[in-house]
Amino acid sequence: MQRYGSQSATAFIVSRAGQPALKRPTPPISTENPRKASASTTSVSDSPFPVILFQRDQFVWPNKSPIIYLTLDLQTPKLNAIHQHLWLAGLSSAARPLHRQKLLGRILLVTEDPNEHLVWFETQLFIKPLPDYLLDYSYWSENLCHDEDLRQAACGLLLSYAWLVCYKCDLEIAKETGLLPKDIEWPD
Repeated sequence: MQRYGSQSATAFIVSRAGQPALKRPTPPISTENPRKASASTTSVSDSPFPVILFQRDQFVWPNKSPIIYLTLDLQTPKLNAIHQHLWLAGLSSAARPLHRQKLLGRILLVTEDPNEHLVWFETQLFIKPLPDYLLDYSYWSENLCHDEDLRQAACGLLLSYAWLVCYKCDLEIAKETGLLPKDIEWPD
């Protein structure tokens, strides 16, 4: 079992007989908030989602139907459908850090479509900003850990940011571009 800081990747739910019954995933992030303490007095989960969203020929009210919103915001059905053919586009490897993308002359373009995240064309690289709710441990526990597909999609987006933000200069680029909140600090 892999450990993330002091948190385990899974937790056991004990049955009435005292035996482990199920494994319940726990959030892959720390309970410590990576944002500056003085940045906000409200928690990330209290921050408003878009009031209404029109995507894939439907209207979605994120506050009324969070699972539908999270599905649209995190999952990549188009990429999943062609996954077995992606080897034709190139080798499967981690994305280069943001400073390296800039050195290669790529323009970083913000996209809200998860299907376009880390897709590049000539000198343009499309990147989905990291949603604030993915930095909130309680939001993970309440909304993402109950659905394995959503949890995997959210973990995949977090993993891509681990690739993109390797150095302090990458963090500054991400904040300037609007990919990460401006109040995230580099750990000492």
